[in-house]
Amino acid sequence: MWYDSVFCGAFPKNLSKKKWNAVENMREVQLRFFQLYNLALRLFEWSGLPDTCSERFLEMCLLSRGAAMMTKEEGGFLIKGAAPGGKINTYGDYLEMYGWGLIGNSEKYKMFIPGSSDSREVTKTFEQNLGPSFNAVLCRDSWSMFPYIEYILSDATRLADIQRSIDVAAKNLKTPVIAGIPKTLYSSVQEILDQRNDNADTIFRAEGLDLDSVKLFDLKPNVETPRALRELYEWVENRNHTIFGVETATQTDKEERLLVDEVNATKGVADLNVQIRLQARKEFCKHLKDAFGLDVSVKLRNGGEDNVDTDELAEAENLRSDSDRGWPRDAV
Repeated sequence: MWYDSVFCGAFPKNLSKKKWNAVENMREVQLRFFQLYNLALRLFEWSGLPDTCSERFLEMCLLSRGAAMMTKEEGGFLIKGAAPGGKINTYGDYLEMYGWGLIGNSEKYKMFIPGSSDSREVTKTFEQNLGPSFNAVLCRDSWSMFPYIEYILSDATRLADIQRSIDVAAKNLKTPVIAGIPKTLYSSVQEILDQRNDNADTIFRAEGLDLDSVKLFDLKPNVETPRALRELYEWVENRNHTIFGVETATQTDKEERLLVDEVNATKGVADLNVQIRLQARKEFCKHLKDAFGLDVSVKLRNGGEDNVDTDELAEAENLRSDSDRGWPRDAV
């Protein structure tokens, strides 16, 4: 979809070198973005969702907006994106939120609030008490509801820039000089360079071309530059994986120099990061059971370690700070 919106369904043709470089830069960002995005999109595995609820759309909303909701409609349940409705309780929970889909069907919903059947205090706003009735349950990507797609965009841009720098460094090693030539010889020299770019095993020069009139400027490329850039690329990529809780692949040439404590520390940070998001999803499953009687569960895909104790979720809710609850900036 992104590709079609940029290129209008067709690959660009007859572009100048400057415009083609811009296309290459943009395409590299797209490649790195979707590489990281698809990885993040498949990190969690859901079970027990109603047939009318899309697991894919649920994770897309959580990644891009930090929140989603399940709504109770006539004849079934739906997954929708969630946007703040303005009214909050003493904990900063939204009592009303707007649910939206990709066809513009935005509606206001009353949210399920844990404990509302026991005390009306948790449904009290600045102005009124909305009561315990509800028709939607909120799912947070994390307690702060910060959209993790920002990490993907940031690191995709960095990775694309590093990759393009690697391409330039490789070309400098292949052609370590700049040629200064008279304008009259430009087309003849360009033919030679085109043969080189096509990786021709034999390069022919035009008859009458005086190579002595060509001045060469040495770029003095460093053969270590591509290797250093590759290590930087792997570092940024591994850092992104750590943020999303994916176990990183240690660089082979550095593995022997890494201490066991360093490896364990990196794995520990990755586990902590993924548990932050997994716990928010498990809390959603518990609320679905309490609100709608649905038996929905979630786990890390591909056998990842699950350290979240569902029985502790209720107690954890009481320990949240206002900032962890996603307190809106204009609420105080």
